[in-house]
Amino acid sequence: MIRFVAIMIATENGISEKEIVKSKFSENECNEAAAKTIPNNIESKAESWATQLLKLRIALDQASSLTVFAEILAKQLVRILKCRNVFVGICKRMGEVDLVGIESDDFSSESSLEVVRNAAREVALGQVCVGWPRNNRWSPSLVHRELVSAAHSTAFSVAIRAGDGDVMGIVTVVITENNSALAFQQLDPICQLLAPQMEFQRQHAISPWKRCLEYATGNTTLFQRWLVGISAALLLGMIPIPHRISCDAEVNPMVRRFVAAPFEGILRSSAVSAGDLVAQGQMLASLDEDEMRLQVSSISAEEELARKTKASALANGEALEAQQAKLELRKLTYKRELLTDRSDSLILHSPIDGVVLKSELEDAEGAPLTKGQVLFEIAPLEKVKIKVFISQQDVAFVSEGMDVIVSVDSISHKLVGTLNRIQPQSDTFENESVFVAEVEFENRNNELKPGMQGYAVVVSEFQPIGWILFHKPARYFKRLAGF
Repeated sequence: MIRFVAIMIATENGISEKEIVKSKFSENECNEAAAKTIPNNIESKAESWATQLLKLRIALDQASSLTVFAEILAKQLVRILKCRNVFVGICKRMGEVDLVGIESDDFSSESSLEVVRNAAREVALGQVCVGWPRNNRWSPSLVHRELVSAAHSTAFSVAIRAGDGDVMGIVTVVITENNSALAFQQLDPICQLLAPQMEFQRQHAISPWKRCLEYATGNTTLFQRWLVGISAALLLGMIPIPHRISCDAEVNPMVRRFVAAPFEGILRSSAVSAGDLVAQGQMLASLDEDEMRLQVSSISAEEELARKTKASALANGEALEAQQAKLELRKLTYKRELLTDRSDSLILHSPIDGVVLKSELEDAEGAPLTKGQVLFEIAPLEKVKIKVFISQQDVAFVSEGMDVIVSVDSISHKLVGTLNRIQPQSDTFENESVFVAEVEFENRNNELKPGMQGYAVVVSEFQPIGWILFHKPARYFKRLAGF
């Protein structure tokens, strides 16, 4: 420490560094050279500076973090350099600087502090030392020029570097021009002296995981690296996380309504196709009424004949013939009423609001229909169920009440629900034996339509990471080995 102080004081008094100590002197030799070369008053001044630096190092040793280190350093430099504006920044990645140590009477606004931050970035990005106004001590900087707002002021920034040359921090000073030369000569050795302390603080600020990584990739043998890697993998494999089971999924309606032909007839037209949205009471199809009209005309003629036969039999006193004619007339009346009722059913309407899942009448105009033939399949959309197809290998880890995250290919957001039911018997899906589970969802804005495909993730119980990754391969090799 005395070596730097001696050089600093000698330079202040016009004594060259070569006259004090050669570059390869030891600390004891530096002390002896300083005692012989520096006059008594200068030596006492050097001892005063040494005391101040010792106090600075003691204060910095009390820092609990890198941020506190920067704050203490800024306060101490204001006292040592006898200036009003000192800023200490911590270097981040890509030349970014976090300005944490701020001791200033003149720079308080965010805009002025941003100028200080930009000035420090110049050093963080590779400059050795920058400042303003121009002189032979530093490289000129226009950003520092913005800091020199008052006349006869000087601004400069000095880097605090680690042993590998990496910039750890930057000290920016704004001081009067009369004191700038001495302050710069003092600050440069101070930054060199404090670099090991700051590097120590930075190392302790690194997370344990990062330190382990540095150890694994540092100056270690290959065996040690393998040992560290295997140990880390085993520890990582023991960490429990939720077992997430991926499955295929398909949207299905909660209920289905079928519309069938009410009687035999001929299809006249179909108004909807599969996939159409329909409202309750909307026309779906119409039946041909020409044949029914002919039947009504024929029955009307037969009714007229039966009336005449009944009247003639009553006039001739033929009671039996009159009774037969009366019964025939009643039969024909029933037929006509039936045809009248059928005429009201020539138009088929939707019984509910929903979507047409299936239509058997596309391009079938004029086709004959049989009574009870299913013509349309309609499902409501207010609520849907999503079928989750769970493989046989995973069904043992799934139970009702587990959370399910569903992603449908045609919508952007995910759906979160709960398993309501798991069918006890396996089914076939895409040539694979699966167990079907169901999840119910409210279908807001009718965004879910039956038949949509997607995938679901069932959040099962906690399992170790190693088990989640390797239980399926282990089961496969176990079966392959015949166990």
